[in-house]
Amino acid sequence: MDDAARIREIEKAFAAENVVIAEVGAWVNMLDPDADKRAKNLHYVSERLALAEAVGARCCPTLPVPTIQRSGTGRIPRTFRRNSSMPRWKTAAT
Repeated sequence: MDDAARIREIEKAFAAENVVIAEVGAWVNMLDPDADKRAKNLHYVSERLALAEAVGARCCPTLPVPTIQRSGTGRIPRTFRRNSSMPRWKTAAT
């Protein structure tokens, strides 16, 4: 968000081509148990939300992952799913 002119330029270029920006990702753990990491992640997500708004993005997704590490494949590890009270169909595919 440091270069407002560049951000406006990008937004206008996409709009001129009738392209809608679907998302500006903020893929960090918002519930990290480490307070310093959590604060850093909150700041990052706040900046990404501002960028999403500035370019007219439709959403700004993040990861509310409490105390587990994601596997790197986009799947939630089986140990979390086994210990979760969520029905199997609401968790990541096996």
